[in-house]
Amino acid sequence: RGLCLIDRTPPDRYLTPPASAPGACARIPVVVVQGVLEPWNFLSTVHRRLHEAGHPVHPVAGLGWNLADLGAARDLVLGYLEEHRLEGAVLVGHSKGGLIGRAVLAHPEGGLRVRGVVATCAPWQGTSLVPAWAARPPLGMFAPGAAEPTSAAVTERIISLVPPFDQVIPQGSVLPGAHNRILGICGHHAPTQDRATFEVLHRAVHELAER
Repeated sequence: RGLCLIDRTPPDRYLTPPASAPGACARIPVVVVQGVLEPWNFLSTVHRRLHEAGHPVHPVAGLGWNLADLGAARDLVLGYLEEHRLEGAVLVGHSKGGLIGRAVLAHPEGGLRVRGVVATCAPWQGTSLVPAWAARPPLGMFAPGAAEPTSAAVTERIISLVPPFDQVIPQGSVLPGAHNRILGICGHHAPTQDRATFEVLHRAVHELAER
């Protein structure tokens, strides 16, 4: 984890796909949203691998340490999509990033600009590690039962990548109505560094883009 935090690659380094990028990848912009207490470069391995595969990759550095409530975080991502005139994008989120992605999809403007969300280790139903009385951000959004209902039209555009065990989300990150894929690696952060998980994620990006 520490190696990600000292990565000095500027976020705009990934915006333009490599000259040799396959057309199928170069046409699919990917917006990457980190989790709570994760600066944008925490997911530098994901950015690099998606970019090497040929995608234009958009880290949302403006989220900072991602401590804002979901509404504010959603609006920041919506602003990024508009500023960069992105259409037909796929949002890739880790942990809280998945919740933000769902909120973006549920918004009329976001639903037009984003084809779907690939979420890894997202606390869709909160986590039992957060007490139910914790109503204020940043913990309140992760309290069990805090999530707002989501329409089936939004949920079916989400692919949730689920580790067999997640120490941060003991009850798991299966999202009813979504396309859930069980990973071959346990943990909350380990999947972001795992090559096999990246291959699953990359296929999921194309699956959503081609629908």
